[in-house]
Amino acid sequence: MTPQLESLCAFFRPHRGVTGLSDWKFFAVAALQFTAFVFLVRDPWFGNHYFTAMPGVLTAFLALILVTTPAWEDQLLGPVRGANLFLQITLLAPVTLFLMRVAGKPQEPERLSSLWSWFTSRIGDAVDFVGLSELVPDFLQEIFMNPWLLLLTLLVLIGFSLRSGVLRIGVVGAVFFGGFVAALAAREGDNGCFIPATAALLGAIALQACNYKSISGCARIVRALEPVTRKADYRTELKLALCAFQRKTLSEDEVNAIVSEEFPNSPDAAARRLLQDLIRKRGILTLTLSPAGLRLTTATEFAHAPESLLAGVSRLPRLFFVSILALAWLLSPLDLIPDAIPFLGFLDDAAIGILSSVIFYRSLGGTSDRSA
Repeated sequence: MTPQLESLCAFFRPHRGVTGLSDWKFFAVAALQFTAFVFLVRDPWFGNHYFTAMPGVLTAFLALILVTTPAWEDQLLGPVRGANLFLQITLLAPVTLFLMRVAGKPQEPERLSSLWSWFTSRIGDAVDFVGLSELVPDFLQEIFMNPWLLLLTLLVLIGFSLRSGVLRIGVVGAVFFGGFVAALAAREGDNGCFIPATAALLGAIALQACNYKSISGCARIVRALEPVTRKADYRTELKLALCAFQRKTLSEDEVNAIVSEEFPNSPDAAARRLLQDLIRKRGILTLTLSPAGLRLTTATEFAHAPESLLAGVSRLPRLFFVSILALAWLLSPLDLIPDAIPFLGFLDDAAIGILSSVIFYRSLGGTSDRSA
């Protein structure tokens, strides 16, 4: 590939993230992850409660969901193999500690100094009174004893259930930015440790970030166009295919503008010839009819990269948690709205059931129909 075409492909795809064990970014990401871990462990929040502030099952589930969903399903942290897979697994350690710091709570007894403390204490008393503490596993009790962590988990699950990749990242990012701000105001802990830890964690994720699906799609398009021998045809077809891949769709005017750059004297004839090659012979593009007219879209086999072998594994925590949450909430005598209130008493149960069904359905649906 010529340098000009290489730069053209680079324009449409993100940086390649960590490319292997010999890449300097591998050592930089590992060092930043370790730095974040050390700063979090040295935070007085963990120092004062070192032997009791252990990650609960709900926190571990949330950390697993946050790392594996974008890394293994969306492949936003590079290919799921080799050096990238190692860094994706080690990322779980600082992310878990970060979640404990943001959404956890010290497990030693505290004075009832706020309405929230009074509310959570009353829930605990109610659980003990009805005997649920002996029948319900600890991780299910954690769901009711830490409503903030439960809310955080539900918002993350809803965010990852959205179709748009931008919306998914935006919702989850907004949720944790709010949690980060709330953690800064916490009485426990030292922001002098928490802020550098967060910066190191974000730096590690930024260095490893790599939309591997886009890179894989670009590579498949380049391979499919290798038989094209005429340089002008190759450049134009490559740009048409990459633009359709990046923008999701191309209008007739956009096609004419791209073709005119290489064939200013006969753009219409060149467009018909090149599109016939792209659609019928190469199978890279498809022609669709929309309310705005005829448009070009990328064929399915080029638009969606094959899922990683671990993509199904990453869905298991979501499916398991949603199933347990729905079952525990429906069977629990505790309700946001008492069941004794006619009609209104079943609204919270119905809302949890509907929300769980939507998340369950979207999780089973995979990422094949998600837009990046």
